[in-house]
This record gives sequence, C-alpha cells and structure tokens, in this order.
Amino acid sequence: MKLILDSKKYLCVLDDGKARKAAQKLGIEIIGTLRIIETLNELGIISKGDRKETCEQLKNKGFRMPKDYKC
Repeated sequence: MKLILDSKKYLCVLDDGKARKAAQKLGIEIIGTLRIIETLNELGIISKGDRKETCEQLKNKGFRMPKDYKC
C-alpha cells in the first residue's frame, strides 16, 4: 500500500469490505472486480456474452455482489 500512497496514478483492486474501507480512509482510489469486467466490456476487450458468463461464474462461486447488479 505504501507504493500506492506515494503515487496517485495507481488503482488498488479490492473486493473485501474491510480492505476497501481501510483503503478509502487512506485516500486510495479503489476499483473492484465487477468494475474491471465492465470496463473490459466497454473497451471491447470482452464481449457482452463473456461479461455475463464471467459474472455468472463469479456468482456461482459465491462472489458477493449487490442484489440489484445485473450481469
């Protein structure tokens, strides 16, 4: 985390709630797995179908996501 604090050009990838809160208190910019998947789709790196499939796989493995989140 020290490297992140020394430079604002990095993102910290976190999904754990406690880790996210700690990073936010330190002013670290964070991004989660779901946002990475969305961004890959928006950039055309993965298709909408791949996005949905990946999301469903995460859900089936117990990955927690907002109840209103649409894969």
